Amino acid sequence: MKERFKKIRLKLNCTQLQFSEKLGTNQQSITDVESGRKKPNEDLLEKLHIKLAVNLNWLICGTGKMMEEYSSILMEPQASYGKENNLKDMLIDSLKNQVEILKSDNERLKQKCEENGKKTELQK
Repeated sequence: MKERFKKIRLKLNCTQLQFSEKLGTNQQSITDVESGRKKPNEDLLEKLHIKLAVNLNWLICGTGKMMEEYSSILMEPQASYGKENNLKDMLIDSLKNQVEILKSDNERLKQKCEENGKKTELQK
């Protein structure tokens, strides 16, 4: 997992300090995970997934793509919105859709890890 964690940072072209700032944590936490001294805690996993669209299946189990593609959900105009609907309503609905996707991803992650006989930080 430590190599995959570092790949995320490198893909974003960040130093450990910049990466820690993006995630709202300290640089030592990033160093500890990348060195293998510690595993990312639940809070850090959540931030990676929500703030950076990291696919937790990939990070924890090594399966799937590194990054989720949520931008299409948030950027596609919804045909059902008329003039009476504003941007706020569109964003709320888009975020609700994203939450459903996250729940689905979490379930798939749990199932995949159970199949592989691994426990995630979330299960511990």
